[in-house]
Amino acid sequence: MAGLRVVFAIIFAVGIFSLILILKIANGNIAVAQEIIGKQIMNYLESFEAIWPFSLIIFGFHLFALGILVFRSKYIHNFWGVVLIFAAVSYILIHGAKFLFSESENYIRTAEMILSLPMTFGEVGFAFWLIIRGGKPKIIYEMQ
Repeated sequence: MAGLRVVFAIIFAVGIFSLILILKIANGNIAVAQEIIGKQIMNYLESFEAIWPFSLIIFGFHLFALGILVFRSKYIHNFWGVVLIFAAVSYILIHGAKFLFSESENYIRTAEMILSLPMTFGEVGFAFWLIIRGGKPKIIYEMQ
């Protein structure tokens, strides 16, 4: 699971680097011939738009592995495992569809809008649960 998170971060960093290059070109920090500035910016933007969904597929597999670990845990309620696995499958399906079925962009965008709330709830809700409740086992008082 941690390895998938590291791979996601590396791939995402490569995508972000494309956006940084766009900013440097726009600010004049990188010398590019005036007639190809727009084309170069579009190339970097297209590069980011290709890398971003791929990194989110890797992130989906990370969430899936996290959901499995949550199921195996004795200290975390299985509800979070279900939510994380649902979010993971949503990430994988939506961003995989962007690669495989790019001609169905309207359907994919609609599915993404519908599934964004459960995906966000899975990630952010579990993070808040970890901050508030995580790592604090229930205290069991024994009657003596």
